[in-house]
Amino acid sequence: MRIMNWKIKILTAFMCVLFGSLQLMAQDTTNTQAVDLSLSQAIEIALESNYGLKVFDNNIKIAENNVTLGNAGFLPDLNGNAGGNWQIENVDQVFLDGRQNSRAGARSNVLGASADLVWTVFDGLGMFRRYEQFAEIRSQKNLLWRQEAEFLIADVVLNYYQVVLESRKVEVLHNTLNFSKDRLKLARDRYELGKGSKLEFLQAQVDYNQDSSALMVQQNALLQSKINLNTLLARPPRDLFAITDSIPSLKQFDLVELRDLTLYNNSTLEILRKGENISLLEIQRIQAERWPRINVEAAYSYQKFESQAGFLSSNRTDGLNYGLRATVPIFNGSNINRRVQNARIQQKNTQLQIKQEMLNVNADLESNYTSYERALAVVQLERKNLSVAHENAEIAFERYRLGKSNPVELRQAQINAQNAETRLLDAVFAAKSLEIELIRLSGQLLQRGGETN
Repeated sequence: MRIMNWKIKILTAFMCVLFGSLQLMAQDTTNTQAVDLSLSQAIEIALESNYGLKVFDNNIKIAENNVTLGNAGFLPDLNGNAGGNWQIENVDQVFLDGRQNSRAGARSNVLGASADLVWTVFDGLGMFRRYEQFAEIRSQKNLLWRQEAEFLIADVVLNYYQVVLESRKVEVLHNTLNFSKDRLKLARDRYELGKGSKLEFLQAQVDYNQDSSALMVQQNALLQSKINLNTLLARPPRDLFAITDSIPSLKQFDLVELRDLTLYNNSTLEILRKGENISLLEIQRIQAERWPRINVEAAYSYQKFESQAGFLSSNRTDGLNYGLRATVPIFNGSNINRRVQNARIQQKNTQLQIKQEMLNVNADLESNYTSYERALAVVQLERKNLSVAHENAEIAFERYRLGKSNPVELRQAQINAQNAETRLLDAVFAAKSLEIELIRLSGQLLQRGGETN
């Protein structure tokens, strides 16, 4: 009776292994004290805390600070000056009327102050081009932030799903180990009662040890995946958390729609297009230097002079002066022409980079789409294979229950079902990885906030 009870327990445990691992859910219960972490929370933490992204945030702030009228040259320059000059001299003077003036240690001093204003009112519209250029650089920095954020979100999503995958594998192996433990207990009891062979008992012990080792290896893989995710979230490597989301169902894509989205939304292409605009504005800014430059100039000055020798003992002046100054470039060694030519070459280089990147992005899109279609087919095949493995296991259970098979056959059915489940998990994860890359290439990842279902 005791052996029969253990046989029932083995069958119950094996059914849990078989049917309890069908869903790709990932309720992580490895630590009851861990804080729940959803995928959306992980993405939010990464966007707020990742150090690499903070560097791009600071670059945006710098670019934002540069978009000012003063930096572009619209506003005047106003400078204040103040100074003094003191002298001690020995003076020996003879005037035209015959008078003489001799003085030792005669002191004189000059004190002055002024405020000078220079305002460029026309520079060939160069100031307008500079302002537009700074605005385009700011937009480009925002696109660079977006590109980095897309890579970060993709990494977070993949690493989160990696934790899901490793957690599911731990669960599968844990259930397998429970089954092997019950089977070992039954084999020991059968051997001790003389109803089973020592070979059967030793084989059960070997299988149990093998499953224990596999579980420990998988638990380490789970720990490493959590450390990787914590690193992306800028948290201590050993921070405890429990995942709450599962790997969502796989999405169907329309290749034509993906091509259109990629052409207009891919962040790398948008960055290069901004670079082309910046190059064009640079050409126009340099060409503006060929035009006359007109400055409005004004100054208010004050000066006081005192002397113990000379014609005047003191003198004070103050007042305002103003005017216009036009500077016409006539010849500067053809440097403007040289700079324009170089700027045009740079613009052409950017255009070539855009064409090359379009080829690269389209190639990546086609490659990932083809791989994704194949991955979907593999997932479907593994689902069918899992169904076959389950049916085979059910038959093995029934044969074992009726005493028509031995534990070796039951073990093989167990391994087949476990391997089928593992292959399905790996296939779904591989397909999901390709799906995320397709969404990133088409510029949709940041808009979706990492949601890929």
